[in-house]
Amino acid sequence: MRAPAPVLALIAVLTALPAAALDPAAPAPITTKGLNLGGAITCAAGSVCDASPLSVTANGATQPLSAWLPQLAPKASPVFTGTSLTTPGTVTPQAIYTSAFPNVVFSDAVQGVLDIPAGDPNDNRAAVAGYVRTRSGGAGPVGKGNGVALMGAVQIANDKSAGWGVNTLITDNAARKPFAGTGRIATGAELDFNIMSPNTQVIGVSIGGNSLAQPSEANGYLVNPLGNGNRWGTGFWSLDGAATRGLVLGALQVSGRNVKGQPIWLQAFDGAGAKRTGVIQQDGAYITLADLAQGSWPGLKIQQGDLTLDGGHGVIVGGTTVLVSRQTGWTPGTGTPNRGAFNADGTQTLSATYSQAQVQALQDMVTALQRRVLALEQDLAKHGLIGK
Repeated sequence: MRAPAPVLALIAVLTALPAAALDPAAPAPITTKGLNLGGAITCAAGSVCDASPLSVTANGATQPLSAWLPQLAPKASPVFTGTSLTTPGTVTPQAIYTSAFPNVVFSDAVQGVLDIPAGDPNDNRAAVAGYVRTRSGGAGPVGKGNGVALMGAVQIANDKSAGWGVNTLITDNAARKPFAGTGRIATGAELDFNIMSPNTQVIGVSIGGNSLAQPSEANGYLVNPLGNGNRWGTGFWSLDGAATRGLVLGALQVSGRNVKGQPIWLQAFDGAGAKRTGVIQQDGAYITLADLAQGSWPGLKIQQGDLTLDGGHGVIVGGTTVLVSRQTGWTPGTGTPNRGAFNADGTQTLSATYSQAQVQALQDMVTALQRRVLALEQDLAKHGLIGK
């Protein structure tokens, strides 16, 4: 059951008070609070939202909300130590958190506790929700009147401190132990966009900032293991038909000449257990493949399939073309090729009057050369460099 609008407004008031004090004429100071949604309240003239008046449980006593409203005016000293919005049920924040991550001490400025019973008819129920309608267009320059359903800011004001903008924890069992349940789905974040106009710009997730220093370590997206030797099946997956471009990487600078592209690193451990990093990078007109250590990369290995080049393209080594498209117009030779021993330094002495033996020796040398040339021709044709 979603909290009615007056409750959400009350939460906003409670969380917006940095300091408050009680009116002496009002009830006792609230040190722990909970809004119990147990029945119905009248939220507008002639309409009933629940079944009984909204009440506030404070210091072990439950009283109508009207008895506590006078205390919500800003005062000089802090009174509230926390705010909890709780729907009917027996579950507590501690029970939910420690079932996923035990032995952790935590406290919250604002809590939303939701206990969804079996067979609940609602499509969705949220412990904390924000709903915004923005109509700021035309009221000011672009960037004004932005609608934000959930907003937070963190200040890390001391060394050896850490802050998280968003940190959620999901478990698929009420107890921290393996089990064989089925049909349970854990989704860390789902962002849905129901766009009706082709002129709307859609940004799924945008990370950036307004920094004044370059961090020593900054990772825009980091995939950690699932813990205890368990891992993700896929770190990043763009489903069929989901995107026009699966991945786009820009240049290392916003403009300039001879600026390389942002590289892709592929890492593995070699036979000696050393981590190797292969780098794929756009460099001017070329895509380069290299080892991060520069010079120690053994090369490109194709285990299946072929390396295919379109016609008119070739292989260039050191700026020199060494392999181009097939040279055609050749008619295959016939005869017996010779790939065996071949003496390129063979000579034959000829007398003033040729002898039969001398002429035969010359013929044998010509035959050997013919067979050698034929072997080279056949091998070049087999490699596809020459042919019809």
